[in-house]
Amino acid sequence: MSFLNRWKGSSNLIGLDIGSHTLKAVSLKKKKSPLEIETLNYMGLPRGTVVDGDIMDAYTLEESIKELFSKEKLPQKEVVYAVSGSAVIAKRITLPKLNEEEIEDQLPIIASQYIPFSIDETNIDYQILPPEPGQAQKMPILMVAVKKKFLEIFQNVIEGADLKTVAVEPVSTTLANLFTLLYPEEKNVLLIHAGAYSTEAIILHNGGFAFHRHLPFGGNHITDALREALKISLTEAESLKVSCFKEKYLPHETTEIIERSCDQLCCEVQSAIHHALTQFPELVIEKIYLSGGTAKIVPLAAWISQKTAIETHPLKLEKLTFNKQNLNPKYVEELEPLVPVAVGLATR
Repeated sequence: MSFLNRWKGSSNLIGLDIGSHTLKAVSLKKKKSPLEIETLNYMGLPRGTVVDGDIMDAYTLEESIKELFSKEKLPQKEVVYAVSGSAVIAKRITLPKLNEEEIEDQLPIIASQYIPFSIDETNIDYQILPPEPGQAQKMPILMVAVKKKFLEIFQNVIEGADLKTVAVEPVSTTLANLFTLLYPEEKNVLLIHAGAYSTEAIILHNGGFAFHRHLPFGGNHITDALREALKISLTEAESLKVSCFKEKYLPHETTEIIERSCDQLCCEVQSAIHHALTQFPELVIEKIYLSGGTAKIVPLAAWISQKTAIETHPLKLEKLTFNKQNLNPKYVEELEPLVPVAVGLATR
């Protein structure tokens, strides 16, 4: 099973994003240019099935994946999925120039210096990154580590759903790879993927993976704030969170709750930027791109921009086409913030 290396094989590969709030499944049709989204499907998950990257209810998740593939009549059985959370580390490090054989031999020793897990209990992979200008004798690599027991739980669920795993990748590198594919001209950016329980912050420097931080804030924090303050149901709070800024007339209390909650996320983003620039002063962030379910809150991009003083945009998939016989344009537009991870996985 590979983590980072591009897997080449079946054209019927499904990118499966197992989120805390929804399942997303995407397949792409390879054309000369650009890539085309062939299928795009999703379904909700009961709250608590997956929490911050950890599977809490394996049976429910397995049955939900089966239902998604059955309901949408997806014939493909080969999937690539993404992992995130405290059991997953993606880190850029710099080594003296080595050949691949030397890296393979020394990888356990190298990894032990950077990974707070037992090496014997961890799956490790790496990818050689382009050298920095004027640093020919140094070799930047992207190292990924995932706890074996954590991965086994996912594997058991995938196999229980009668699917075959061909690759696994961290959410952070999946988003980085997708962005460089869609926006090769953008070299120094911060990607923010705001999910239900947490948020991923990924910095690309000179077009390559430079920094990743897992932020302990997600859309559920906003939902819970609305539910508690307004004494409404979970379903009502979730709907209100996404739709409220599209309405003309709403109580000031509602918008104030959402803005106050989102300010916590903006502060987390600001803190991540400060941490990255303190650790790596050479980093430059010219723009921020925002995705994830929480990105459906219309003013969030503007709030992040105000807090960080960095131009912030929604991450758009407009450079991809889609099969108009299978997919309604409004459906694609509605799901666009939710599916970058699944699309990125499908590009394998």
